[in-house]
Amino acid sequence: MTNNIMLEYIKITQKEILEYMKLIFGNQYSNKLALRYMDAYLNVRFYNFYPKDNNLPFRKNYLNAIKEEEASILRSMPEKQKLVEHMGLFFYYILYFDKISYKVDIDEMIEKLYKMRKKILGKDEQNFKDKFYNIYTSYLNEKEAFLKQLKTDEFFLKITDYEGVNNAHKVLLKYNIKVPEIYSGISIEKAFNTGIIAEDKLEVEYNLITLKVLDDILKGNFKRQYIVEFAISLIDKPKKMARILNIIDNSAVQDKVSLQIKYKDFMNNKDTIYDLMRNGFKFSVILDETFEPIYTNFEKLNIFQFTIASKNLKYFDEIIANKPIIKKLIEI
Repeated sequence: MTNNIMLEYIKITQKEILEYMKLIFGNQYSNKLALRYMDAYLNVRFYNFYPKDNNLPFRKNYLNAIKEEEASILRSMPEKQKLVEHMGLFFYYILYFDKISYKVDIDEMIEKLYKMRKKILGKDEQNFKDKFYNIYTSYLNEKEAFLKQLKTDEFFLKITDYEGVNNAHKVLLKYNIKVPEIYSGISIEKAFNTGIIAEDKLEVEYNLITLKVLDDILKGNFKRQYIVEFAISLIDKPKKMARILNIIDNSAVQDKVSLQIKYKDFMNNKDTIYDLMRNGFKFSVILDETFEPIYTNFEKLNIFQFTIASKNLKYFDEIIANKPIIKKLIEI
């Protein structure tokens, strides 16, 4: 599996869009303008960096972001008004080729781009439609092949909802590996979730959750949050930890994925956990008997993406009494 699925997919998408733009704008193509729009596109399309109104549907936020970037470019380059406006229009169309609008006639969209190109350049190019369609199908196949090679039949993610909590999902890596009947199910589970295997399996889990996050993003869903496993033993193996965490070291993934740790493990490794947080990684904490239920400690829990508390904890009543302080509490 690749080191960072999200970054690789975004690179493919960037190449695809720039190739479209070079074909459409011909000798009027401006790489400087294209990259300005590209940054705006990526920021809202993959990273959801447009928090003006989270209640608006993704498509509306996207169009607003492109409009704002167009206005910003025009302020600095008023002499290129026509080209700036035409490039902005192109980024309205690109969503139809990017899985946001599934019910769309691709040939109809290519026809519109053909007419736009003819208007911009003032000349016809009979094989433009074929060229554009060939680029489109080539990248469609490349992206599908890229994602297909990352899928596995041996492992799968078990994703479950937390009762009473919207958009928070627990993630466990499961396996379809056949083993001799001589080994009991309990001993297999224990081996799978302890020691070196518990660390190594995270490479598979993090790749698979990245695929799930990418699928959400391509559908315009930025609200789902996933709580994944983490092996605290990696703290003592910084090189191995860096290699494994590199899989999800991208803000598009980090925004939606948090690493689950016990409160005891957090307290014993605070400096390392804080460093990881500063580098964009999110954590969710499971409260245990080492947590002291005082006001200041409840306040500190808000550094975590989610706080998970069992109803069997001896101080669970204190947790409920302080529930307004804890921003994202999950009761199990």
